This record gives sequence, structure tokens and C-alpha cells, in this order.
Amino acid sequence: MKRLILTLLLATSASMSPAAEWRLGGVFGANLGSLEIKGVPDNENKRRTSGAVGAVLSLRPSDSWSIEVRPGYTGGGAKVVVEGTQATFQAGYLDVPVLVTKDLSSGSTRPYLLAGFAFSHLSSAKVKLPTGTVDIKKDFEGSDTSLRIGAGLRLSKSAGQPFLEVEYARGSKNLNSQASGLGAEVGAIKNRGLQIRIGFSAGLN
Repeated sequence: MKRLILTLLLATSASMSPAAEWRLGGVFGANLGSLEIKGVPDNENKRRTSGAVGAVLSLRPSDSWSIEVRPGYTGGGAKVVVEGTQATFQAGYLDVPVLVTKDLSSGSTRPYLLAGFAFSHLSSAKVKLPTGTVDIKKDFEGSDTSLRIGAGLRLSKSAGQPFLEVEYARGSKNLNSQASGLGAEVGAIKNRGLQIRIGFSAGLN
């Protein structure tokens, strides 16, 4: 993973203008997480809101686009009705998203698009039942990968270049693999999420 990220950063060096800039900052917000579970209808699968926080390392080869690495922590899970019983899945992930952003204007207030992918490591997983809370970390896949797409708004002329953005994440791995202890009768489980966050970054050069 480190080699891939380094390759992406080095690949931009040939097109860097004299105005190329490194920036460092932070981001935090809310993740409206959900689990796509095969066999569970949408009306029995509700989003769970949890926190998301991380750092931002950005390389802007020109004034209009950037490549960013954003290591951080994201809460996930969902509220699901399984065989008539309410179960709240609570999960936590250490994420390393790699994103490309593209500004849609050159003014001081800039809308932009973002897209990329993320590697995620499961740090915790529990399910809250009417009878109590059970640790199910050993029953879930220990990692996930996801596609990310979204949009945001950046104040490019303000100190810290604050930004607000919305991002959709679509996990690709089946969290209930054959290696897990959840059982084949549960069906495939995949992460979904909608993040709403604010952040800032400061120039390093």
C-alpha cells in the first residue's frame, strides 16, 4: 500500500508547475454508515451515525487539482432487524483514503469534485442486542477496500483554506466471508457510508 501511494505521488512530479504546493491539515465530521446485507430488506436496515476524524496530506501540482492522502478513523455499522430482533452493529475502522480533487472554478469560493479509493483495517466490531452487547470482531473480515466519490466547497483565499464536503463510500469486500463466524445463512455483508465533514489545510512550502 505504501508503495502504491508513493508511486501515485511521484507520478505527478513530471506535471508539477512552479506553483506546486504541499499542504497539511485535518478533517472531522459524521459518517452515516450502513450495511448492505443480502436477504435483509431496506426497511429493516437503518443507517447508524458515528464520528469520522483524520489528517490531510495534500499535493497540489497546480492551482486546480490535488492528490490527497487522508489517514484517519471512521465509525460504521447499521441498525438492522434480524428475524424480528433489533440489532445495532457498531464498527470502527482505521482508514487510508487516497483521493484526487478537481476544482470546478478558479474563484475564492471553489466547488470541487473528488474521487478515489480507501484501504481500511477493522479496529473494533460489536453488536448491541436487547440481551446485551457482544464483541464480534473475530467474526468480521479484518480489512476492507472501498471506492469514494463526492463533492465539496473550499474557501481558497481564506486562512487554512477551510472546506466542506460530502462523500459516498462503497465497500467492495464481503465482511461475512467463509472465514468468518457469522455463518452462511446471514448472507453477504458490505459496508456503505455517507460522510459529511469539514476540514482545513495549511501550506508547507
